[in-house]
Amino acid sequence: MDSTSKSEEMIAQLIQEGNDEQLVRLIFALIDLDQGKIQERADLLTQLGERYVVLAASQSLKSDQASELTKSWCKEAIDSCSSAIKLIPTRRSYLCRALAYFMQNQDEEALADCECALRVNGERNTEVIS
Repeated sequence: MDSTSKSEEMIAQLIQEGNDEQLVRLIFALIDLDQGKIQERADLLTQLGERYVVLAASQSLKSDQASELTKSWCKEAIDSCSSAIKLIPTRRSYLCRALAYFMQNQDEEALADCECALRVNGERNTEVIS
């Protein structure tokens, strides 16, 4: 079995198991992205999520009730930030996703992400809560 077939087999197995984290790591290893490029991709995904949150917020200011467009933008923000978190969890990506969850009235998810933001990298950021 050549290395390509083995890699494809490993990818298929990880997909079947639902092991997204290992799958992402394997794919990045296969395409030989260095840590700087992974960080850049995570930052871009977070920025995209932030833009969707801003669009959703501006739309919700125009109307008292959440439109389908607002819901769609919040979902896109959650998806983008979730992808960034899978690559490299940062306070910024957790807080962006928390805001999108909050705008969707998913308070428990929003609170959980805020707590993760405080603890990302095993650190507590006391400036945020003081």
